Amino acid sequence: MFEKTVKFRSKHKSHYEPMEPFGDRNTPSQEDVSDRKGVSSGTRIPWRALCLALFLMFFGTVVIVVSVLTLFGFIVNIQPNDGLLVLTFLGFLMFIPGFYHIRIAYYAYHRYDGYNFDDIPDFD
Repeated sequence: MFEKTVKFRSKHKSHYEPMEPFGDRNTPSQEDVSDRKGVSSGTRIPWRALCLALFLMFFGTVVIVVSVLTLFGFIVNIQPNDGLLVLTFLGFLMFIPGFYHIRIAYYAYHRYDGYNFDDIPDFD
């Protein structure tokens, strides 16, 4: 069954070879066809924590952009000395934990080694 070599006409001159047989059976088992990307059905995703992380990252980015625009004079209604350092500090205080948890969630979703959704604190 797997002895024939499949040849397709292509301008890329690709050569396709047959797959190796699955031992003494003709159909693959669940272990043979496991998809390494995505989330398995048993994984619980902490949606509240991810929503909070998205909120923190988004508004931290907005506050940082507003403080930088104020620093360089693009926003003329706000005086640069009126709490600009406090505004920048609050922006980074919001952005850093939000980005950290979103990064953990991204790596856990794509199943990188050492990352799991259990690493994200939940609000239960």
